[in-house]
Amino acid sequence: MRLFGVALSAVLLAASTVAWAQPKTADGLRIVKFGTVGGTTDAGLVIADEMGFFKDLGIKLELNRIGSGPALLAAVVTEQIDGGGVSLTPGLFAAAQQGVKLKLVGDKQSYSPGFSSSWVVARPEYVKATVKESFVALKGKKMAINSKGTIAYMALLDAFKFYGLEPKDINVVELGHRDMMPGLASGAVESAYMLEPFITQSVKANIGKEVSDLMDVRSPGSTAVPIVYGEKFAADTKSANAFMLAYMKGVRAYNDAYRKDIDKEKVVGMIARYTKLDPALIRDSHPTALEPNQYVNQPYIEEVERFFMSLGSLRAITPAKEIVDPSFANEAVKILGEYK
Repeated sequence: MRLFGVALSAVLLAASTVAWAQPKTADGLRIVKFGTVGGTTDAGLVIADEMGFFKDLGIKLELNRIGSGPALLAAVVTEQIDGGGVSLTPGLFAAAQQGVKLKLVGDKQSYSPGFSSSWVVARPEYVKATVKESFVALKGKKMAINSKGTIAYMALLDAFKFYGLEPKDINVVELGHRDMMPGLASGAVESAYMLEPFITQSVKANIGKEVSDLMDVRSPGSTAVPIVYGEKFAADTKSANAFMLAYMKGVRAYNDAYRKDIDKEKVVGMIARYTKLDPALIRDSHPTALEPNQYVNQPYIEEVERFFMSLGSLRAITPAKEIVDPSFANEAVKILGEYK
């Protein structure tokens, strides 16, 4: 799939010509194609699939690993997949402003104290007694992030300001997540804003030490990666509601495991099999925050849009209520009740 870098206008043209159908398996299950960049934040999907929640609701989940956020967004826009976990980027909001009826319907990764699977990790010599001292030590040093066009850059700018530094003090290097650990090891960068399992792998290998999960500058419950439905899948209300109900059950099983220690080893085993990683590494990794009621934080969505406007990468703000559709999550909560 070579959609990375395709101009949005070309993507929109393609979207108008792609045929769409509701594929089913031989035994009548509705096939739902869901895009993801992979990793431990797929936990809710993996658990729901392994525990039979999707099948019970007439869904056959087909996970499509797509290498980048822009390519994943393009695949949703062109209806090559039904939905995906799409990072908050200027492209997502620009698509909505150009008439693409994407819907942000739930949460695939959010922020919560103690449940942060994204951390600033630095080479050991730069990690000091306090977080502030560590950030000061990193002033002017090379810090790897996946892309400046993401909320990761927004969080880092906020963190530097919080600790008394300025935007010019950040020397950002754009690297893929898989390249950050080698970059730290070689000294090509002094720090990186990393995801699990690379954080724990780096610490175990004595390549880096954790500095901060940036929760000092984040509002708990802020949605980092929403679940996004394509227009036609959202219009297939029966399937879209069934998907959300099954996914919410998987997310709640994950929260039960990590917040209440219910069947934790079983859940760890599922994630380890999916990621092909040692269960011990999954067990030691920072858990990700998956919102059990699938609430999307609309004020934060608009805060992100304002940030992208300040960078000049977005022309206007789309009111969150126009792109966030809580109806699918609300329907699931009616059935399951509020998660406590």
